[in-house]
Amino acid sequence: MWTGTQGPSGLLNEVARVLQTDRAKVTLHQHLLGGGFGRRGQHETVLDAVRLAKAVGKPVKVIRSREDDIAFGKFRPMTAHYIEAGLDAGGKVIAWHHRVVAESVVAYTSGDPTPRQDRIVMKGSPIPQYPIRTSSPST
Repeated sequence: MWTGTQGPSGLLNEVARVLQTDRAKVTLHQHLLGGGFGRRGQHETVLDAVRLAKAVGKPVKVIRSREDDIAFGKFRPMTAHYIEAGLDAGGKVIAWHHRVVAESVVAYTSGDPTPRQDRIVMKGSPIPQYPIRTSSPST
């Protein structure tokens, strides 16, 4: 394969699984990606090419337009947010409730249909002044 990827090890594993062969028999020629923005962690275009090549019995080249690549990417799914916050008299945040409904990026990228927590969609707060812990729906 000749492609750019942010997850070469995972790609090699996925291709070996699709081809039902040993990973050592799969060769990746890693390209510079320039502007993957997380999208090169998913490999559907490469896997489409692998399936097509397997079906026709010879190498194929699959090219997607930038618009199609971005439009159908699942790395940053649409989300809906409901937020309630409590402020003290000085305007400091003292309470925070934030509910998010989103397609799970972890489920899509890992293949686990029911991950306990999505580390990408719900990271908590990176701001030290607001140490908001991340919790799963069950906690």
